[in-house]
Amino acid sequence: MFVKNNETPVEPKPAPNSYTRYDDASGDFGGKELQYSLWYVRHKALLYRILFIGLIVVASIEWLYVLVSGGVYAVVGWQRERALTTSLTQFQDYTQFDAKTSPQSVAVLGTYILSGGVKKIDAVSDVVNPNKQFVVSFDYYFEVDGVKTPVQRATLLPEAEQLLAALGLAEESYPGDASLRLENFVWQRVRPQLAPQPKLWQDERLGFEVKNFVYIPAESADSAKTNVVQFDYFNNTAYSYAEPHFMVGLYAHDTLVGVLPLTLPSFVTFETKKVDLRTLVNNLSVDEVKVFPAVNVYEQSAYLPPPSK
Repeated sequence: MFVKNNETPVEPKPAPNSYTRYDDASGDFGGKELQYSLWYVRHKALLYRILFIGLIVVASIEWLYVLVSGGVYAVVGWQRERALTTSLTQFQDYTQFDAKTSPQSVAVLGTYILSGGVKKIDAVSDVVNPNKQFVVSFDYYFEVDGVKTPVQRATLLPEAEQLLAALGLAEESYPGDASLRLENFVWQRVRPQLAPQPKLWQDERLGFEVKNFVYIPAESADSAKTNVVQFDYFNNTAYSYAEPHFMVGLYAHDTLVGVLPLTLPSFVTFETKKVDLRTLVNNLSVDEVKVFPAVNVYEQSAYLPPPSK
């Protein structure tokens, strides 16, 4: 303490306390850190209220958006989506399109009168759907010397060949040449979302194979005067079918000589069916069979339902 002349000595005032002058000897927690910590402690309750109110505002905005969006969907979007879903599960009828956009007509490769047994004949036509994207359904019948056979319904898949037949006609009622008549066409385009390449898509589902074909003429058969057609029919696909229908063409040197219908109660994936068909046609010679599936693989009813657990 210093004293000038005769002045009364004055005690120095202590420096005010200040956390800014706090000096941490370790260097880990200085004055600024202490300042921030004190500010946070003093305003913690305020910060909590601001955060809480902010969360409420954000949540309210999100719920408002959800409610508004749900209301708009309920009024407009649901009906639009339902209409779109319905349209995707249905085919469109192209019958009324003009000539430029209409599908090509069903091609008739040949029409035949074949022996169907004792005093019976079969009227048969070999037909093809030449279109790559269209399924066609139609009514058909035969006219034999002006006599009309019963009307039947058929469906042809894209690029599929089929035998159409009126079987077991009385020979005396249908004595002459036959002509096929087609009418009441319904054309339906295959949706690209379902099958971009319909022929390949169909082949995966109709990969049936004929194996171990045997033909026993009536004179060699043990049964009473019936020709025997036997073969193993293999379902080489991953799909199972409920009561599928087929038309079996009988050929001799690549010439169609007869037809026999075939219906299986079911046809399970990778199953082999023993097929045994009989015919009473006299003097029949067969060296090959071709089986034409009459299965519309675009219809869910064609498949067996999955097994229940």
